[in-house]
Amino acid sequence: MAQIRVAALKLAILFAGLVVALTAACTGDQPTHLPSTATPDGTAVGMPSPTPSLVPAETPTGTPAMAPSPEPAAIPTTAAPTETAAPEPTAAHAYVAQVVGDWAGNTLVAQSQLELSVSLAVSGGVLHGTIDIPSQGAFGLELAGVAYEEGRLHFELDSPIGIAVWDGEVREDAIEGEFTQAGLQGTFRLKRAEGPTASGPGPGQESAAYLREEVSFSNGEIVLAGDLTFPDSAAPHPAVVLISGSGGQDRDTSFYGFKVFEVLANLIAAQGIAVLRFDDRGIGGSTGEWPQATLHDRASDVAAAVAWLEAREDLDRNSIGLVGHSEGGLVAGIVANQVDGIAYLGLLASPAVRGDELLRAQQRMIMEVGGAGPKLVEQAQAYQQLALRAVATREGWDAVESSARALVLEQLEALPEAAQGSIANTEKYVDGMVARQLMALQSPWFRSFVEYDPRPHILALDVPVLALFGTHDTQVPADQNSTAMSEAFADSSIPSHALATIWPANHLFQEAVTGNIDEYAVLNPEFVPDFLEFLLDWLAMQTARP
Repeated sequence: MAQIRVAALKLAILFAGLVVALTAACTGDQPTHLPSTATPDGTAVGMPSPTPSLVPAETPTGTPAMAPSPEPAAIPTTAAPTETAAPEPTAAHAYVAQVVGDWAGNTLVAQSQLELSVSLAVSGGVLHGTIDIPSQGAFGLELAGVAYEEGRLHFELDSPIGIAVWDGEVREDAIEGEFTQAGLQGTFRLKRAEGPTASGPGPGQESAAYLREEVSFSNGEIVLAGDLTFPDSAAPHPAVVLISGSGGQDRDTSFYGFKVFEVLANLIAAQGIAVLRFDDRGIGGSTGEWPQATLHDRASDVAAAVAWLEAREDLDRNSIGLVGHSEGGLVAGIVANQVDGIAYLGLLASPAVRGDELLRAQQRMIMEVGGAGPKLVEQAQAYQQLALRAVATREGWDAVESSARALVLEQLEALPEAAQGSIANTEKYVDGMVARQLMALQSPWFRSFVEYDPRPHILALDVPVLALFGTHDTQVPADQNSTAMSEAFADSSIPSHALATIWPANHLFQEAVTGNIDEYAVLNPEFVPDFLEFLLDWLAMQTARP
């Protein structure tokens, strides 16, 4: 087991995204349909692994950086409907309550264990769900073919090398069964997760402090769906838009049971501020395709959200702010410079350097924290440089493809025989991994991220700004980005600003040990107290009425 885990570490070379978003983390900072990040905000394009190639999210939110995964590497997957003969989604009957909720466990293939969690819910009379795979930086990915019938649960996740299928029997507080994908066969076991994963009432429910309303608005032909959480008090209310990190995030920015944006929205609304959060393009109830959306496309979505808030009579159009996590902070800066009337800006683990510069630092930090040796770090950085040069020059993609293929084959050959034997068609597996990575590298989103420099937009801001970083953030390293942010503040004409680095916070502002991506699966689904104190106190000052 240990031998396979070490081999898997050497095998995976990822573009680890800024995760999850409050991740993203960005965390994300992600997700997905392209890799989301290798952390909660994130975007990740993964090299192969002998274990199920499920997916990487803005990891909690993020931007891509090449780094090996400490666990089996991810292969981006999509939640698109499959063409296999999967059971049709079953209508919601009383017995569906047996499977609705949060489940956590693992999939076992070729003696290698992959931890995951699954959330199942019913809406519109149909059973649906999402899956988190922390070791692959994948969070909140939508499942397809979800069905529960005669005591058996079936769900799927698509990927370029084949559809991952789970089919098992439900027994009280556990689900056990078989896993298959691209010739791989294994087993899985899930147990019902203990305790709530997020605080606050569900959609349509009330509390003493706030209410929630499911909403939608349009940006041209794109329809964006989300939730408006608002105070249960006299209107009009100040309002804030939460902006997720990279990787295709849902409105909750969900990472391994931690619904980052839902929790944050509830806490902010309880302070008297309405909060709008929405699914990224192509995620949840929103239309479009997130990999095709550049940073400026995302900014136009947020601008549409602001216009929608301004039109509501129960909100104060003169007190609308933006809070962006990871890549969402970059988007917030663009919007604040384009849209009149933005009252303030909160930047949570937001990059303050060019995308390519961030990825270089991110890659090294993620790999070193994950235990990679100097040789592997050097190999990954050389490949990263080759890919980033191709993105910048629009040339050299044949060399990138050749290098990626050679690395995948070399590292596959280094795996134990048992792991190699679990891959039915090596050529198809490698083709799928390389093709998916090239697709992600050449996506409009990735190019816009790599080439974007946030400094000019920071210098041009004319509203109060808060910037928070985490000491243990491996996706947006605090030393690099807090320094660059502080220098930009000093050179700007921003009327007021505050900057703090929170200890010992990771990219999602959870209490971390190392900041390693693997930790997201085991950390408490809650924020470091100092983070909440800084953010909520600052928001209260910005929205205080004379």
